[in-house]
Amino acid sequence: MPCLAIRRFVLTFFEFGCIINNRTDSFGGREEAIGIRFYENFVQGVFCFHKNSLGHNRFSPHLHPNTEILIKHGNSRLTFCSMQEPREIDGPCILIHPPYTLHRIYAEPDQTYDRHVVYFGEKIMEMFDPSLFPLNTFSSCSTTVIRCADQELEELLPLLDALESEATAAAEKSLILALLVVRISRKARPENTIVTAAEHSYLPAVVQYIVEHADQKISLPDLASRFFVNRDKLNVDFRKYLNITVHQFVMETRIARAKCFLLEGKSVKETAELCGFDNVSYFMTAFKNMVGIPPAQYAKAPQLVD
Repeated sequence: MPCLAIRRFVLTFFEFGCIINNRTDSFGGREEAIGIRFYENFVQGVFCFHKNSLGHNRFSPHLHPNTEILIKHGNSRLTFCSMQEPREIDGPCILIHPPYTLHRIYAEPDQTYDRHVVYFGEKIMEMFDPSLFPLNTFSSCSTTVIRCADQELEELLPLLDALESEATAAAEKSLILALLVVRISRKARPENTIVTAAEHSYLPAVVQYIVEHADQKISLPDLASRFFVNRDKLNVDFRKYLNITVHQFVMETRIARAKCFLLEGKSVKETAELCGFDNVSYFMTAFKNMVGIPPAQYAKAPQLVD
């Protein structure tokens, strides 16, 4: 159940561990610690913004429940990673990140990073006829990269401006998004499109299931049965994908969601029940261990830890 009091995009995020097991990965020519951030942004409609900056190294690898379209303008170089070998991307391109797909973008400080970013929720996708999406561009379990010329992206600018504008009504944005999706899909041709191979393509669905059922009983055997995989393999794959165990992910999701409910004014007991804890004492112990302070104190002074 979403935290209804916090709806602004990327205001609420779950950060798993920051540095987990001190694992490092080569990114942008440097060794960097990997943390996993999960943004539960509750974008049910369409959200679009435009930004131009020098360099980009703001986020750890992250995933979110929305489809993300990143349209990169200009000839600058980016390094893109989806928990596989980093790839360098030169020139204008379109990146499509499906829901719950881990990804990260890095740009050197001297590189101009000019981009439009569009996020939209699953309900918007359900409104569209699947035939609008050739080459499975928007239905893959992996990130898709479409290389384009600047001129090809120019025809998208009026649509992007309309999506970004607060004056555009929500219903209109849905129609504009549909047109944007069609035009992007038509640009996806075998010779200019890369679909990053998903080593464990079922894992985004596992993550989604956990997030959407965090208030219910979730066990490794049940997940393994649901996704037709051996439970030892699931645990190994999950840890490799997110650098965190299934149990840790479930607990972190519940505690992060509990923080939202506490800030909405719900009691500790009610919060525990809403987040799938049968025992209030266990919830209070788990919350303090993960957050650093008891839930009642967090409700009064979240700034102590956030």
